[in-house]
Amino acid sequence: MQLTIISRSDVSKPDFSRYDKELLETGNFSDVKLECGDKTWNLHKSIICSRCVWFQRALTGSYKEAQTNVVTLTTFSTEQVEVLICYIYTGTLNISSETATHDLLKLLVDFVVVADYFLLDAECHAAVLERLRSCLSGGGTRRRWPEFIEAVEYAYGLQLADSETPRLMDARKVLVRGYYSRTGFLDFEGE
Repeated sequence: MQLTIISRSDVSKPDFSRYDKELLETGNFSDVKLECGDKTWNLHKSIICSRCVWFQRALTGSYKEAQTNVVTLTTFSTEQVEVLICYIYTGTLNISSETATHDLLKLLVDFVVVADYFLLDAECHAAVLERLRSCLSGGGTRRRWPEFIEAVEYAYGLQLADSETPRLMDARKVLVRGYYSRTGFLDFEGE
């Protein structure tokens, strides 16, 4: 007699991000608080530490945050932290010009810096750059010309401890290539 064993590869993968998002929204079973500005999130160590090296380091060992289970962020805006947390919990970048209090392109550049600071994975970085590219493709750049120019100025004007990080440099290149491809000075389609 032979038993048939069903492996995980035989079953479609469940979408855990839906459940993780529900945990984020409700705060059920939370064991750590994240404070930024006037907002507090009830988060889950098992989720944020397994998906973000920065939180893993902050919430383990002899750091104050590991003892109190409270992380206070002052370096970034509430909006930037909201996008970060949503990415950590769902794996998606929920950034739109309607929900942003400042320009979408500038927010995407901001998130490159946030993702770099919090040591997020290369997939996140690639997703942000792809969203930046998609904002610059097609006819939308002319309509968003003032926003585009402001984003370029912002990206090159950032004064960080290490403003020449490879990830920020990548975002700057995408913006410049977007400019040149829209104005027709150079054709970057082949790159």
